[in-house]
Amino acid sequence: MHINRTMISSTSLLLCLAVIVPLVMAESISNPNEINLRTKGASHNLILGQRTWGDRLLFHQVVDVHRKLFRKVTYDVKYPSGSYGNANISCITVIDLKSDGTGGYPYLKSGGVGYRSALINLLSQRSHGLHFNVTVYGK
Repeated sequence: MHINRTMISSTSLLLCLAVIVPLVMAESISNPNEINLRTKGASHNLILGQRTWGDRLLFHQVVDVHRKLFRKVTYDVKYPSGSYGNANISCITVIDLKSDGTGGYPYLKSGGVGYRSALINLLSQRSHGLHFNVTVYGK
């Protein structure tokens, strides 16, 4: 009896698919949040610290930088714009206003919670712009 190699490879492929597909489907169904993130996209927010009683708004800026085709866009947000502020930072929120997953990524480069200054770098995805709401709270 002669067995054809293509027959064995197609049988192996079908067997693998019969095992893998139900496992993947079971994982997707058991984790509904993952499905939700895939369909609606995700924002890239950065929240450092937390607001406490007596905090006041120290800084607010809406960053809107247009896209550059086939390139990434970067933008630095600096608080305070001068040398140093007179209040200690207790909370920094950088909210991505693009909720479809195409927004940029915020990074804290220096300073932050417990300091009197902060430098936040915003980096876009390739061929996309930046749209963030940056707030700093402190006492």
